[in-house]
Amino acid sequence: MLPQPATLEWASLSLPTVLGTIRLSLNQTAGLVNISLTVPARSTARVCLPPPAIKTAGVAANIEGRRTVQDDALVQVDTLVVDGMGVAGVAEGRMLCLPKNLTSGDHTVARSVHLLDKVTGSANRFE
Repeated sequence: MLPQPATLEWASLSLPTVLGTIRLSLNQTAGLVNISLTVPARSTARVCLPPPAIKTAGVAANIEGRRTVQDDALVQVDTLVVDGMGVAGVAEGRMLCLPKNLTSGDHTVARSVHLLDKVTGSANRFE
């Protein structure tokens, strides 16, 4: 089972292993989940991020379907960024997973959700 942080705003952990210490910190704000991860030498990490906890003002959002349901002019855009580079994630239920395991070292991974107006092209972050 994968973690489900719901509306948890932040968490941090360190786990000593025989290969080195795994470090993980999670920060979550409206529309954004951001983690920092240290993977020990000779190790890899499978990373999956849940959808960000969102508060919508008059917009009915469907995170699992990745589309808004308010009207056909809005579309929900789910973005995954690893070490500053955008990547195509692999959906596993509500989770969006990295397509490949992370290798040893320090990494940042973020998942954001925002609305895109198909008519004007303007984007609005969830607040």
